[in-house]
Amino acid sequence: MFGLSSQFYLSDSFIIVFFFFCCIVDQQQKQAIPFLGGQIIGNYDGHIYVCSQTSLNALVPVPWEKQVEALLVDEHVDEALSLLEKVGHPGRQSGQIDPLKRRCKQQAACIYFSRSDLEIALDLFLDLEIDERELISIFPGIMPSATAFARTVPPLHCIADVNQLSHGDDKKIIQAKQFLLHFLQMAHDSSKSLHCMEIDTALLKLYAELGQSKELETLLESQLFNGDFQSCLAGLKDRGLHHAQALLLLNHGKRSEALSLWCQMISGELNDSNFKGIIFFAQVLKKIGDAEILWQYADLVLDNNEVHGVELFIQKQTAKDTAPAMELDPHTVANYLQRYPKALILYLEYLINEKGIEEEKFHTQLAVQYIDVISKLKSQSTENEPDLNENILRLRRFLQKSNQYRAKFLLPKVRDVGLDQEVAVLYGKVSIITQLFSSIFKHICFVLLYFIFFLCFFHPKIDGRS
Repeated sequence: MFGLSSQFYLSDSFIIVFFFFCCIVDQQQKQAIPFLGGQIIGNYDGHIYVCSQTSLNALVPVPWEKQVEALLVDEHVDEALSLLEKVGHPGRQSGQIDPLKRRCKQQAACIYFSRSDLEIALDLFLDLEIDERELISIFPGIMPSATAFARTVPPLHCIADVNQLSHGDDKKIIQAKQFLLHFLQMAHDSSKSLHCMEIDTALLKLYAELGQSKELETLLESQLFNGDFQSCLAGLKDRGLHHAQALLLLNHGKRSEALSLWCQMISGELNDSNFKGIIFFAQVLKKIGDAEILWQYADLVLDNNEVHGVELFIQKQTAKDTAPAMELDPHTVANYLQRYPKALILYLEYLINEKGIEEEKFHTQLAVQYIDVISKLKSQSTENEPDLNENILRLRRFLQKSNQYRAKFLLPKVRDVGLDQEVAVLYGKVSIITQLFSSIFKHICFVLLYFIFFLCFFHPKIDGRS
């Protein structure tokens, strides 16, 4: 490339060319041209002439495109990139990359990748915004079957697949897959790619292969996930990732199939260490926000864990909730939870303490539940004394705070379990003391009137009229 500063030396058999870049002398030989019998070399008005005893020859510059192509064929990547950096393109705006230069750099990046110079390759791939499918296609089984992608013609590289590149070395294959995963993650996050289906499918399969379950679940729970359903489902099935399979089904609106898979995991029919159990299942049911589905699976959750099961019926909307709160009749729920005493107490506490419901039925029902728990604990061993004291305190506080329960109905029940302080609270609620004083006052008045009547009619010195 003669547009750059250069020096030419003539020997008996060769013309040797040296280039100078940025005024820094590079003493490495760049090109040697066989030429026998040379005697003189000279630069005449930008044209290089060489003569021998019998001939005059001109050195014609080789276009930079061919020079770069030749360097890349010989895998002199650093030199090819250096040459590309020095080549300008007239009429090209600043910041724009000539398509030919872009392609040459992409070829260079592929060579770095084939050499396992992965850090340099990654920077080039990201900078050049290469079609991600070119890299995905190197990895067997990663590209979705639904893709319409075909490799660039002429090809950017001569890599058949990663297995051929690694010569069967499993460690190198894993390293290459980790590289692809990192590249696709960055491409996915940049939001510039037009090939979301291929990228998301590849990410899912790579997460599954490399055992990155947390990242896999995050991808499947994203509303932006756009992987090919059939390819992803087949990949997850092959690896026995039942939980991820259910997440994929749910993401594509196949609720019944997803919930059925989770039910099989809960029952032990299927095993997947990534499944978080009944707590996660309850969260999914609540997130779906369908009352019919909730009632269908409520028993399953409550039979496994009443505390988490009752959360299905406690409608607390948060900023993250996208589905509207389900309209559940509290009377229906309370009646349904009769078989689950712990859940019933928690639900009634939610209605009274958080929703502020003042209906007498719920207040009385909650007090009865407290009393039943206390009665059972008293009939058991003394090891339950801390629980007993805690429940007595809960009952006492409730009786003192609430004014909506039927105190007369609760009095005999509280008295039967021997709770004297709570009996006193209930007496106060039904105004027994006030009624007692009123009765005593009436009785005293009656006795006094009787005494006066007796004096008036039976004592001789007292005028009956007075």
